[in-house]
Amino acid sequence: MAKKGFIILLFISALIVLSAEKINNYSLLLFLAFAAIIFFNIKALAENDLNKYIFYGFLVQAGYVILDVSISGLAGKSAYFGFVQLANFLLAGLLLLVSVKGKDFKSIKFNNYLLAGILISCLALAGVPGLNLFVGEYFLYTFAYNIHPLLLCACFVCSLLTLLTYLKLVSYACAGAHHEAPGSLLKAGIIILCLTCIILGVFPWIQTGLIEAII
Repeated sequence: MAKKGFIILLFISALIVLSAEKINNYSLLLFLAFAAIIFFNIKALAENDLNKYIFYGFLVQAGYVILDVSISGLAGKSAYFGFVQLANFLLAGLLLLVSVKGKDFKSIKFNNYLLAGILISCLALAGVPGLNLFVGEYFLYTFAYNIHPLLLCACFVCSLLTLLTYLKLVSYACAGAHHEAPGSLLKAGIIILCLTCIILGVFPWIQTGLIEAII
């Protein structure tokens, strides 16, 4: 189910971004985005099955792509800005997929590599500063404030709820059963994805130049 959620995230988000310039009612899209983010965060917080939890988490991220498109559209900016965030979501989402081992939260397994992958991916997906997704979040917050300060407050509430959702996984991972070290290929993949998320966050100019060119 987690892999299906990843594919759904890719499909829905790409579809929304590609058709963004033809959308006339960004206000309705904004409402749907907030509804999806809040609803699926609550579903994820109440879920004990890891696959379903990750599935709901990816639907939350699809909600964020829709939020990016709607707010950038309302701010008079190019909605194709959503492509940058979609790429960031897929990067962190792939890291999460390869790092989580176990069927439910009580059986989750960890070692130094898996724990690092879970920690970095969860914090990145939650939009924590210093990681790749926050760069786009910064532009999103700026657009939201320019539209109305209350819209910015709503974005902050969603961000805090999303952070709470992913901290649930981090807390269980830290207390999970120790797992043997992953194979060399998986280990290299986790390291590369972790470093990419960190580098894109610590050196934001890598993304800001592209985002400013798009918007």
